[in-house]
Amino acid sequence: MIRSLHSSLGTASRFARLARTLVYRREKPRNIFDKTSYTEDWVPREKKFHPNRKPRLPQWDDPKVIWPPVSSRPTKLTGEALLHQLRNEEKNRLQLTKVYTMPDFRPGDVIRYPALTRFHYLHSLSEGNGNTITALCIGRDGPNSLNGSFTAVFNFAGVPVKMKVKHNSPFLSNLVRVMKGSGDLKQKLNYIWHTRKASVPVAPIIKRTMRRRRDEKKASSAKDPQNSFMVDKITDPLIVE
Repeated sequence: MIRSLHSSLGTASRFARLARTLVYRREKPRNIFDKTSYTEDWVPREKKFHPNRKPRLPQWDDPKVIWPPVSSRPTKLTGEALLHQLRNEEKNRLQLTKVYTMPDFRPGDVIRYPALTRFHYLHSLSEGNGNTITALCIGRDGPNSLNGSFTAVFNFAGVPVKMKVKHNSPFLSNLVRVMKGSGDLKQKLNYIWHTRKASVPVAPIIKRTMRRRRDEKKASSAKDPQNSFMVDKITDPLIVE
């Protein structure tokens, strides 16, 4: 009797240790399109399905049909190409809302812009109060991108100020190129700000020959009579005969 009791207790302890070592994994639910155990002699169930249950489609049993159907992508672009397209669309939309045309200004030019800045003496953007600033452009970042900006230095109340303005900023209401510089300087002229004294000289920087700008080339090409032609002056010998 005692021996049988000890043997039963030993068996129970072994089963308990075995149960602790077992790993129970969650079984994945079976796919509804899996036909591994499909039988043709299937007996329909006695209890009907719910009336709102989706009916069986003939495409499920058609081997020529890919089911579930693969929907096409909304666009063929992915990754950085998709972001580039979205940035260009947003940039074009913002350019249509502007009431002025961005001139071809470069580092070393003197520009004037009524900047609705965030200084303490100015009001909010809704009131439209601003200040017209004449400054020297010392750098441009991404001029053809959505987040393009330029860096300008100027004197305000006898104090040199350095400001970075976004091209598409709502605080920028207008921008005019007052005086041109050389036009072929490097993109960032930070030495002007670092070597300043009591004030910043707001004057164009001319070190080499003057480079023609894009807007000037377009204007000159439009005025050149050799580049333009009249349709009335073209004569076709076939039509004349």
